[in-house]
Amino acid sequence: MRAFFAQYAALRATLICYESPNRLVETLRALHEVLGDRRAAVALELTKLFESFVRAPLSALIAQFQAAPPRGEVTLVVEGAPEPQGVRWKAAQVRAALRQQLAEGVKRSQAAKQIAAQAGWDRAEVYALDENAEDADDDQA
Repeated sequence: MRAFFAQYAALRATLICYESPNRLVETLRALHEVLGDRRAAVALELTKLFESFVRAPLSALIAQFQAAPPRGEVTLVVEGAPEPQGVRWKAAQVRAALRQQLAEGVKRSQAAKQIAAQAGWDRAEVYALDENAEDADDDQA
């Protein structure tokens, strides 16, 4: 489960998933471990007479639902990744990181997404940089 959530750690979009009430605490723990203490909401029994919402950081939700496990349908909403802070990588750094990940067998789309999140670049910029590098390699051959 942690590996599944890790692929979305850098995604700035809100994560929404349906979960079994029996697995909710386990899922909240995995999210907290992988994503940190992000803000989240647990929606119970959406569109029903007794619908309710609990909004808090993941750590507080873990404590609350450990003490009182939910029943019924559970929808989990988790805040997206914060804006990247730090220095934007240079093109050579991005290209080297991309080539390393590709050499390790990571899919191009996944590598571009991960590197873009780390480097402060847009995913499309990483793709374009990679395509330009391939064109330059073809010209030298």
